[in-house]
Amino acid sequence: MIDPADGTEPGQWVTAQPPYGYRVEIIGKRRQLVPDPDPAKIVQEIFRRVSAGICADDLR
Repeated sequence: MIDPADGTEPGQWVTAQPPYGYRVEIIGKRRQLVPDPDPAKIVQEIFRRVSAGICADDLR
């Protein structure tokens, strides 16, 4: 199903760079987003801290 907002299919993205924490791998004939282990750890830590109630100003 194509998203009418941006014309993409599920698993696709609009920008030239993949979202932070992901990398692009060729699977079959398609480019797919897969988690990039090192940046993914940073993203997980940010989410952990925010969910624990630490405000964004304290993350610096």
